[in-house]
Amino acid sequence: REIGLNPMVLDNPDLYVPNDMLIALLELAAEKTACPHLGFLLSQRQDISVIGYISLLVLHSRTVGQALHSFVKYYYLHDRAAELELKREGELVLLRYLPKGVGRESRVVAELAMGFGLQLMRTLCGSDWEPVEFHSALKTPSDPDFFKNYFQAPILYDQEHSQSVFEASILGKKISGSNANLRRYAQS
Repeated sequence: REIGLNPMVLDNPDLYVPNDMLIALLELAAEKTACPHLGFLLSQRQDISVIGYISLLVLHSRTVGQALHSFVKYYYLHDRAAELELKREGELVLLRYLPKGVGRESRVVAELAMGFGLQLMRTLCGSDWEPVEFHSALKTPSDPDFFKNYFQAPILYDQEHSQSVFEASILGKKISGSNANLRRYAQS
């Protein structure tokens, strides 16, 4: 109620919550709980199913590269407040999260995206997958080791973009359990 959101909306997961209200709700929750990393902690409780039917395209792709291209291409169906970009630079790949408009400066949203990206890659590549490094557009937090323990890779703060940096060789990795029929169904 404090942000003008009807509490009944929270009872129906299929109802659309405008981005500005969702961001305000997350920011308020972080403030009220005094939990500085609420966004990241929330991301650890989610799996790829939160992106809806896009997850069928991703999980049933032949390779990690095909999965990431589908994820980037159709991400706007899940979140219109940000874009994704997949860019290859030599032997490395950058998976960028590019917020736009409202929420651009939200630490909670940025941490939620960081954590979800990590979960996605570990779902596709295996639970032991690690980025080469991670770049965050956020200012260095008071306890930077908190994230380092999860990412198991160097994290650079105050960067132009938030992005996972990983080896391009992973793009050709076959996805275990992918089903071409389910992928075709999701594409239709």
